[in-house]
Amino acid sequence: MSDFLIWSNNPQGYDCSLTDFQGMEKTFPLLAGAPLAEEFPSDASFRMEPEDPQNTRLTDSLANTNAVVVGSQKLVDFFSEHKVPEVEFLPVTVFDHKGKPVATPYSIIHPIHPIDCLDLENSQPRYSKILPDQINKVESLVLLEDKIPEDRVFFRCLNFYRVIIARRSFAEQIKAAGMTGVDWTELTDYP
Repeated sequence: MSDFLIWSNNPQGYDCSLTDFQGMEKTFPLLAGAPLAEEFPSDASFRMEPEDPQNTRLTDSLANTNAVVVGSQKLVDFFSEHKVPEVEFLPVTVFDHKGKPVATPYSIIHPIHPIDCLDLENSQPRYSKILPDQINKVESLVLLEDKIPEDRVFFRCLNFYRVIIARRSFAEQIKAAGMTGVDWTELTDYP
């Protein structure tokens, strides 16, 4: 069993989901793990999914279509208290179905400096035709775990930005803290 899990969201009942990320013309630097705190736009925002107007419940990690972690202040504080390295907190506004900002503060919990730890031989990557270094898809998600520094508990893999990885022990701490909206996928269950 791997020491790592994939961060995912699993909205339940009336949990909201987000769409329509606004404020950044190009989101690739966000997915690529580039440091953005100095230049992140102050008007960055998401909207609740309009096709599910009854789903308004806010969770600690909001499902979204942008492959980022949109975390509540409670989740941000948890990351800060655990001194998670190589992470930025990028404030965003979440708008409800009526176009009003929700009262709860949210931030993108942004892992920076991806780790070169994808086992290319066993993952069988398919590369982008436009950006030849970037991996669009893998047949299996296999990590070279010995290349991951012990303190890195939350990160992206270099050149493969479709998933965010968490160390299993950190995932268990998040679960024990009662964070809502967070779910976990085993590496062997990807894609």
